[in-house]
Amino acid sequence: EEGRPSLASLMEDYWDLLPKYQPSISDPETDLDVKRVLFAYFPTYRDSPLKPQWSRLLAVGDASGIQSPLSFGGFGALTRHLGRISGAIDEALENDLLHKNDLGEINAYTPNL
Repeated sequence: EEGRPSLASLMEDYWDLLPKYQPSISDPETDLDVKRVLFAYFPTYRDSPLKPQWSRLLAVGDASGIQSPLSFGGFGALTRHLGRISGAIDEALENDLLHKNDLGEINAYTPNL
């Protein structure tokens, strides 16, 4: 996509910003003995999490579009919020709140969680 930074430019930014996150590293090239670099990224959705498209069907994990920089993508977000999500699913089932709008509230975007 035009305007999207390349992975190489993201890695360059990482090395440039590293001293701000790790004050003990003033120059990564001289302060680190790098053997190899493992680098990955998590693609994200602009309108995340994804709203359910159908009633009685709830996407979970990566399929739900739930993402968090604290929990490394969909699976991590699911496990991090498992108690909250399973309680909400239980409540939805007990109260027949299975319309797609009701289910959309289970995975509503909550960046503070």
